[in-house]
Amino acid sequence: MRRLFQNLAFDLIAVLVVGVLAAVIGWGISKHSIPMPPPLPQDRRTAQTATVTIHNNAASADKDGKVNGLRVYDPDSDNLAEYTDGSQQPLGSHVAIYVYNLASDVHLTIRHKGEIFADDDFPRLEDEKKVKFFDLILDGDLEVETKEINLKNQQGIAMVHINDSSLALVTSDGQEWSDGQDIAFGQRSVSIAAKDRDLKAQIKIGDRIAAVKVILKGRTAFVDDLNIDGDIFFQLDIASDEEVKAEQEAEQKEAQARVSEEKSSSDRGTKSAGKKKGQSGGKAKLDAKKQDQLNGQTKPDTGKKDTSSDKKQDNNPEEKYATVTIEDESGSVFVGVVTDDDKGSHDLNPNNMKKISSGARLPIGTRIAIFKYYDPKYSSFKVIHNGKYIVNRENDLGGEGSYSTIELTLEGDLVVTCSPVDGGRHTNEEGR
Repeated sequence: MRRLFQNLAFDLIAVLVVGVLAAVIGWGISKHSIPMPPPLPQDRRTAQTATVTIHNNAASADKDGKVNGLRVYDPDSDNLAEYTDGSQQPLGSHVAIYVYNLASDVHLTIRHKGEIFADDDFPRLEDEKKVKFFDLILDGDLEVETKEINLKNQQGIAMVHINDSSLALVTSDGQEWSDGQDIAFGQRSVSIAAKDRDLKAQIKIGDRIAAVKVILKGRTAFVDDLNIDGDIFFQLDIASDEEVKAEQEAEQKEAQARVSEEKSSSDRGTKSAGKKKGQSGGKAKLDAKKQDQLNGQTKPDTGKKDTSSDKKQDNNPEEKYATVTIEDESGSVFVGVVTDDDKGSHDLNPNNMKKISSGARLPIGTRIAIFKYYDPKYSSFKVIHNGKYIVNRENDLGGEGSYSTIELTLEGDLVVTCSPVDGGRHTNEEGR
């Protein structure tokens, strides 16, 4: 028994000694800070995957069953599995890329590890044998992007894009534009005539927005001096109730301001004419002749003296009348009454028409023809009929020796104005 207790005491002492030694050693390690192994290099601590980004923007040109396809896939997989946008893929993955563009010309950009791997244009694909494949081993983030282009742009040719031609008629220089039509680069003015719906029209040239218009049904919006240096896009959508209301209020205010301005201008003109009454007959005739000549073409002067019938009194209380106001600084505007003989003719001749003078009062229902002769110095031309604009443009249409014609039936007061752009600053000296 005594030996048993001796052994136990010895074992206890041994345990205590070992514990003390361990504590001392631990203290020594802590005290003297034995260095740890150096950290792993940065490239070994990074995740072993890369992000794959895929943007097939050229798909916006898909139409009529033709598409612009883009494939980014693993050619080593059994089912040629496609990589998805934003996915994480292991480094060392095999990646194959190609575009299958049946809808339009496209541009393909591939960036690998932040560097350009491919940056190519592809004409619209017509032969499957001409598909070009790109092959790489994933060693960093990958970005693949396509966008629709028009390779004809390099030759100064743009394409017209109209999303819905049923909503409006788009014209330029009197010629209708259609979706897919090719036009030359340059300065252009366009008009958008809404059909039977109130519209909101956005015009883009390339990637930039050139104009935004709200167009009431049956009305026409004019956009001048468009610098076309790329494809032109007309986005036509149904206008909201708020947009329609705002446009109606703006038109009413503008028409009221214009009528007031024209009345004041007419009053000033009457007073000025009274002061010039003493001008010599010879000089007056010479000035009148110069005024009647434009681009080598003499504007019509019927020789018919304005009579009191122009300012016919309301002898019949049942008959309603409208006032015709003409403010023309250039002499490039002729306003006349369409007679019964003229009504059946599509080729109205001002030389055979009775000229209307400013201030004339004519019965509602009178047929009117307005002729605007080309004059680049007096290109601002506006027509307000019954409180609504039917013409509002700053650029003359046509070219030297030409004119445009407007026919209407009087339903209310008519205001016709012709003046320089911006009150005398001729921004359109060349007529464009």
